[in-house]
Amino acid sequence: MANPLPVAHDDTVIAEATQYAVTFHQRGQLAEAEKLYAAILKVRPDHFNALHLLGVLRQEQGDSADAARLLQAALNMNPRSVEALCNLGRVLNSLNLYDETLEVCDRPAVGAASPISLGSTCPSRPAFGVSSQM
Repeated sequence: MANPLPVAHDDTVIAEATQYAVTFHQRGQLAEAEKLYAAILKVRPDHFNALHLLGVLRQEQGDSADAARLLQAALNMNPRSVEALCNLGRVLNSLNLYDETLEVCDRPAVGAASPISLGSTCPSRPAFGVSSQM
């Protein structure tokens, strides 16, 4: 597949492509969004928004393993992102990786002005051994 981005990969072109990808994503046009996220990553493999949002898109497509990989890569670029941390927690939870989920959700956003616990916004471990019947 040819890269849909022009040869000149300046910041303006990348920003415009990202905005188009987000718009497609929000409209549910996942194939179009996916193509643009991939094109951005081909040019800028460390682009935080493309990594993060492609991870979210992969989760929406049911590919939790790839979603986790992409979200972790995004967090390597920006460990301060509360949204990416919480999205990674949700993905890990969907994979039934409860210890990893709690580890991510209890992780402070690195370098944040004050510690941020994600425990209240991330999914929690199911209560094993607790009967729902009384």
